[in-house]
Amino acid sequence: MNEFFIRLAISAVVFGLAALIFLWRYHAVLGLPAKRRTFQYRLFALRDRVIDLIVDGVMKEDDPKWQALYSALNASAKPVVVDRMRSGLPFVLEILRKAAPPTPGELASFDSLPQPVKQIYADYVNAVLSICWEGSFLLRLAVWLAKKAVFVARWLQRQRPVETATYRSFERAKEQLCPA
Repeated sequence: MNEFFIRLAISAVVFGLAALIFLWRYHAVLGLPAKRRTFQYRLFALRDRVIDLIVDGVMKEDDPKWQALYSALNASAKPVVVDRMRSGLPFVLEILRKAAPPTPGELASFDSLPQPVKQIYADYVNAVLSICWEGSFLLRLAVWLAKKAVFVARWLQRQRPVETATYRSFERAKEQLCPA
């Protein structure tokens, strides 16, 4: 009887590993390329809306602002770029490291754009962020952990308000005495 259960357990482990390997290969061969194409189609739809701006007479094709938007959308729809977006957390962190506040001239230039163009820019940012969010488990995990850390910090402050206030004032004093 014991030998039967041992063989059953070994068979279950072997078939379980085979199923996991099959699912992993299926995901790598079919799932990831399909997801990449889905993300690309979102960017292609935005590019089509940019082309519609010319058809509708909102902008002219030789307008440098239109050309910049069209080029940005075309470049970001390439598979390599979509894969970098899909990496999520590293992509977002890289953008945040390189981000600089807009200059007053850039703000004035953006404000002078027609409303449909502003909406396309907003949709473009939304599409890129949704690609990062949906494509990256690490980004979703980091946000979830950050929310949990805030929850734990609030809980600690409710449970031990004296200790946390004392600790904060100690840290402030240390910063004042030992500036780095």
